[in-house]
Amino acid sequence: MRQHNITCANPHGTHRITYTEWGDADNKNVLVCVHGLTRNGRDFDFIAHALSKHYRIICPDIVGRGRSDWLEQAEDYNYNTYVADMLTLLNQLGLERVDWVGTSMGGIIGMLIAAQQPQMIRRLILNDIGAVISQQALQRIGGYLQTEQVSFDSLQEVEVYLRQVHAPFGQLSDEQWQHLTTHSHFEKEGKYYLAYDAKIAQIFRDGVGHDIELWDIWKAVRASVMVIHGLDSDILTQETLDKMKDIIPDLTVVHCVRVGHAPALMTKEQIDSVARWLLDIKQ
Repeated sequence: MRQHNITCANPHGTHRITYTEWGDADNKNVLVCVHGLTRNGRDFDFIAHALSKHYRIICPDIVGRGRSDWLEQAEDYNYNTYVADMLTLLNQLGLERVDWVGTSMGGIIGMLIAAQQPQMIRRLILNDIGAVISQQALQRIGGYLQTEQVSFDSLQEVEVYLRQVHAPFGQLSDEQWQHLTTHSHFEKEGKYYLAYDAKIAQIFRDGVGHDIELWDIWKAVRASVMVIHGLDSDILTQETLDKMKDIIPDLTVVHCVRVGHAPALMTKEQIDSVARWLLDIKQ
């Protein structure tokens, strides 16, 4: 595992993106793993470790999260910025074609790139995200986002908070919750803070007044696609999945029991599902 940085441009200047890299840097088979709204690239440590014999794996922290820079202007936290940053990352690494795993927001970024530049993404795995996101589900997420930089007195308090707001991730082990806690905070002057910019929450809440529909984007996707579905998810419904399959009939769907939004991709069953699909197609 290695960590690197690149510099990206935005309308108000430049910012630094940090990414974690796994596997052989000369491997031509590259898997990009992109996290959800307030998460970071270290969420993929378990699956990256498991697949690193087969892939060079790139796990970025989207701007405003993890170890990447925070933006000065809240309005720059948008999908235009995220897509441009990821294309900059791929271009700087000299990657012309990759496979992609995207959790929630990371899946939307993947869909956008796959629709806009079909040659770029060969296989696309969408982790509990689809072509429709209901206003009700968006409001639930907005309800737990911290719009101010809230402090905690101990790591234990951070872990308790994460276990509560991310309970839909499923039945994770103590080790896995501790892993998430370790990489979901930063420490300053004896206090602990969540590792994402609170301005993200402000922008997100401003945009939850209606359902989000991405059908035009979905219709433009030409990659092979697998969807991982938390059966208890309020973000991705069976109705949406059925309509997505009408458009892409060979869509592969894997259902995760006792999981909501979104499967953490840390359990053996979830990792094996991803590995079987990616490696079988490659063979």
